[in-house]
Amino acid sequence: RFAQPFLAKLTWTTNWLLYPQGFILFVVSFLVVRQSVSENFMIRKSILILKRYLPVLVGQMASELAQAALRQRDSCNDQEINNECLVVCDGEFFDCTKNCENSECSRKCIDELDVCENSCPCGADCPTGCSDCPEHPLCADECEDAQLNNNDYKICLNEAIYELSDVFILVIPYKFDESYLQSGDGSSQISATINASDNYYADNAAHALVNGKLHIFGGESDRTKIARLDDCTLNELTVRLNEQRSSGHAALSIEDGEKVLICFGDSDDIRKTCEIFDGLTTVSTFSADWTHYYGGLGLYKNKPASVGCYSENHQKAETLFPTGWTALPNHPKRISEHSLVGLENQSMLLIGGSDYGIGGASQTGIWQLKDENWNQIGDLLQASFQGSAIYIGRSIYYFGYNSRAIQRLDFNETEDLQNVELIGNQPGDFYWPALLWSFCVYDTPAEHPRITNEELSLLPKCELQSRKKQSIPFRAIFQSKEIWAFVLAQIGTNYQFFMVTTLFPQLMKNLLGLDGSLAGLISGLSILVHILAILILAVVCDKLAAKIGLLKIRKYFIILGFFVMPLTLALAHKDIIGCNGNAAFWALTFTTTMMGFQAVSVKSNPNDLAPTFAGIINGLANVVANTTGFWGPAIAGIFFDRFGHSQISYNYLFLIGIFINYFTGIAFITMFSVEEQAWSKQNQDIELKDELLEISERNKKSSSNADSRKETF
Repeated sequence: RFAQPFLAKLTWTTNWLLYPQGFILFVVSFLVVRQSVSENFMIRKSILILKRYLPVLVGQMASELAQAALRQRDSCNDQEINNECLVVCDGEFFDCTKNCENSECSRKCIDELDVCENSCPCGADCPTGCSDCPEHPLCADECEDAQLNNNDYKICLNEAIYELSDVFILVIPYKFDESYLQSGDGSSQISATINASDNYYADNAAHALVNGKLHIFGGESDRTKIARLDDCTLNELTVRLNEQRSSGHAALSIEDGEKVLICFGDSDDIRKTCEIFDGLTTVSTFSADWTHYYGGLGLYKNKPASVGCYSENHQKAETLFPTGWTALPNHPKRISEHSLVGLENQSMLLIGGSDYGIGGASQTGIWQLKDENWNQIGDLLQASFQGSAIYIGRSIYYFGYNSRAIQRLDFNETEDLQNVELIGNQPGDFYWPALLWSFCVYDTPAEHPRITNEELSLLPKCELQSRKKQSIPFRAIFQSKEIWAFVLAQIGTNYQFFMVTTLFPQLMKNLLGLDGSLAGLISGLSILVHILAILILAVVCDKLAAKIGLLKIRKYFIILGFFVMPLTLALAHKDIIGCNGNAAFWALTFTTTMMGFQAVSVKSNPNDLAPTFAGIINGLANVVANTTGFWGPAIAGIFFDRFGHSQISYNYLFLIGIFINYFTGIAFITMFSVEEQAWSKQNQDIELKDELLEISERNKKSSSNADSRKETF
């Protein structure tokens, strides 16, 4: 009876719905409240409406998805362009409907949307893509004048230019006070301060990463020590190596960097032994069949391997399986004091070293063990031994000892050697330096010390967000009808959540006669299902939005969450589920699952309207919406005081819940938006303009010398 004044507005409201079938669900609110409150009206009317009209809405969604599937058929090779085109069409449709005041105008907008979508590459008029409609604006040749027109080309070019210059390698030689940072392109070498108890603390120590932290093992100063680099200080751990390893040993990260294998040494059987360190303890493992003093460790087919021996001058190679060491093909030379590096293609490289078949001559060879065969694939520019190597990106950086040369080996995507380049020299005769990949991190690309003013002007605005505190446009927020639509929707979703978490357990206990603990368990499990439903539906929403548009899929979710979901409350009626705990669980679970449509359509809306101020908007909305936790129970108390915990009390409360959901749902679907609001963009533009000017001035004043780079690092 109290819904009659709103009936005249229902026809106008349908102009905001995606299709006329949605009007059926609005009529439900009028039909339901016209009935007298009785024991059976919720069952008869709600079930009948769900049975008759829900398939209509589902059918419409299925039709949309079928059309989307047709657009993605295999004959079309321009699906990415099609997705871009559909976004443009959705934007034009939204702008069109904003100005409509009658159903004829809305229908015209829908027709224009169909024409726009059909004209898109992969659409009905261009089924095979741009080849059918080369004149389409989005089908322009991106390779023509790519340096001017193709953003992907610009991004790729910038990455190629700056990739090596952004690589920094921390080099810790046996003398700590001569540690330094080496840039990947050779443009700079900066001194670094590393603290330790002794300046020669790392002399002849092996090094490897454990859980991302650099560790050193053994060495001349303490043959069983294990130390970890924390920030810029080497801290010795209480755990010790099981064997004394003063020199000639090697360390290798294994098991995705969670553990380290430490093997070999300079005397007796220690030259064969191995142990594993996991960050806390050391455990002995299989000993090698051959001695590998200065034979190194590397990964071959993702398993540790070692080659040669300084003291025995042999050519033996072997690899460690879970059952022990197994022989590999002998190396062609009596090699030792080399570096071993495993590649992603399952092969292993042996770089430099000394050939004791010819008196220990220093080597330039770059050897590859692949498919059980050794082949020389290149040469260093300068021969070297007792060097260290590190693999970063698609480049290996080799720091030689006797030559002092720092050489970079560049590989392509299939890890074929492409080039060897000399990028610098070590400042001293440093053997076996510890290496750690370091990199400079900046809050925004605009703060990078080598960015140019031209590049600065090309940066997307979203990448130039200021770290300064932004002014909050409270006036614009409170004057926005889209924000108030979101607030009302929050009230509806919060009240529904209150009903499910508090009224349903009472209904199951007091009306259905279920045990209180069982009622609580059912309620808790249903909330868990609700959380899972939100996670799944959020992914589904994103996938469907890419196909049929964000605005459309959000409206579908609003209809299902605000107008179909409340009708599922009828499933909790005693005449349906009786006193059956299983039936109560499934009835409540179905309702909480449908509530997921509410959460997905509402909770993400502030990110659409004003991404920068989404947290503020959510906070303000929850101040209002969370009051349902106060007045919701107060309303329930009024009916329980008058009618007790009877069916009629719950009928009234569920009717109120349906009305609140319908009222807030109508307000939301008629006023919501998925576009960023103008006041949000304007506020960002002002802040970003100031930021650009500030950064530009700072870059003009900044120096590019080594001292400023050190300060930045």
